[in-house]
Amino acid sequence: MIINTAKNVLYIGEYHENYTRNYIFINGLKQNQVNVYEINLNKMSKRRRIKVLLSNFKKLKNIDFDALIFFSIKTSPINYILARIFAYIRRIIYLRHLYF
Repeated sequence: MIINTAKNVLYIGEYHENYTRNYIFINGLKQNQVNVYEINLNKMSKRRRIKVLLSNFKKLKNIDFDALIFFSIKTSPINYILARIFAYIRRIIYLRHLYF
């Protein structure tokens, strides 16, 4: 038996919500009583991405996150830097999009 210790997870990325991998991953966390906060940055310019991240971090600044999960087709240093500045996070998990 695995004991779940993560309670709050921030999921940031450029992803499609209906894509099978994302759907299974996010719903699996929710079914295990994990609070998942999502920030989807799909098809945004850098300026718009920064604006969306800053507004969401202001709303979520009082929440201690146990993990930060990045899912992106390309590397996103802006997301990482802003997350480290504005949120206290214990673990960072970076998922790369794999093509087969």
